[in-house]
Amino acid sequence: MKSTRKQLPEGYQEIWHADLAKNKKQALLVNGLALALAVGTVLVPLLGRAAAGSFVLSGWQMAVAAVGLLFYIPLHELVHGLCMKGFGAGKIHYGYAGVYAWAGSNDFFKKWPYIVIALAPLVSLGIALACLCVFVPHNLFWAVYLIQVMNISGAAGDIYVAWKAFGMPEDLLVQDTGTAMVFYSRARYNKGE
Repeated sequence: MKSTRKQLPEGYQEIWHADLAKNKKQALLVNGLALALAVGTVLVPLLGRAAAGSFVLSGWQMAVAAVGLLFYIPLHELVHGLCMKGFGAGKIHYGYAGVYAWAGSNDFFKKWPYIVIALAPLVSLGIALACLCVFVPHNLFWAVYLIQVMNISGAAGDIYVAWKAFGMPEDLLVQDTGTAMVFYSRARYNKGE
């Protein structure tokens, strides 16, 4: 059975939507989640003493982190786009909206493929960055780990929409144009934020 549809089937209606660029309540929720994830992610090695040495980065270590982040952000969106393509999407669009980078499609994705699409960069890049943190020289740990912090906290929007999709009816179809996600179903659903 196909994971993607080009058109919304008859009888489907919108049951929920997210637009982090326009909905201030949703944006505040996601930004709060991102902050909590960032703080929690930084505390893990500090409390566990996994990385001895100073948390203060030198100029060249900050440069390594900055260059890594410049590559990480488009790579994160590319992973979303490749997953969309893998599930049968047509044209993928990429861009930036305010502080958010995005990948989107006009196609409609089934529930479980969409959850995979949403979480794929967090999981795949998270594993890659965790491995990299283990093998980089000790003096580069924090420079690389800051990219991991960005990976986890920057996925707050992805976690939010995946969590919402998880609780939706099984016939869910999601259209994620990059700047907005609209959830559709034949079933009735209580539209909560």
